[in-house]
Formats: sequence, structure tokens, C-alpha cells
Amino acid sequence: MRKSVAKSVLAESVIVALGGAILAFAANEVSPRGLVLARNYFPGSSQKRLGATLVSTQPPPGAGLSQVIPPAPTEVLAARLRAIGLQVVDSNQMTQLFRDPRYEQEQVVF
Repeated sequence: MRKSVAKSVLAESVIVALGGAILAFAANEVSPRGLVLARNYFPGSSQKRLGATLVSTQPPPGAGLSQVIPPAPTEVLAARLRAIGLQVVDSNQMTQLFRDPRYEQEQVVF
């Protein structure tokens, strides 16, 4: 009796999951803002990841502590973003881009 209940619950869960997937794909297809499933929304992610660049803060052997200044965290972040084709903007540039007509045409992404 327990096996039949377990099989019934499993069968129902598979049916619900398949129905949900079919409904989700259908809704995506008819939506004007639907996702293109073959599009790479993260270009460059296969080449480098944000965590792939490591910056050593250890001084080289024989160097005094006053000779090595570790980069600022903002500089490290900006370098990582540039490595994957992105850029950092300040608040004035961000405001201009937000008001830019290209933003409404989805040519500028935040």
C-alpha cells in the first residue's frame, strides 16, 4: 500500500512539473519581452569570471613594506569588470545614461 501511494505522489509531481514547464515556455513564447533561449546573456563569462583575477597583496621577497601599496578595492573591481567587457560609471554618467533614449530601446543595460 505504501509503494502505491509513493508512486501516485511521484506521478502527480512529475505531471505538475511538466505542466508547469510547458506553461512557462508557452508564456515566454507569447510574451513580447520573452527570453530568447539561444541567446548568450552573459558574453565573456565563458572567457573570464569575476573571481578569476587575483591580486596579491604580499610584498615580493626582499621588498620593504613601504614599497608595496595594495590597490584600492574599487580599482580591483574596475579591472575585473573591464576584463569581461564592462565599465564602471560615476553617478553623473549613470544619470545621463538613465535619461538616454537608448536606455528605453534597451541598448544601455544597468
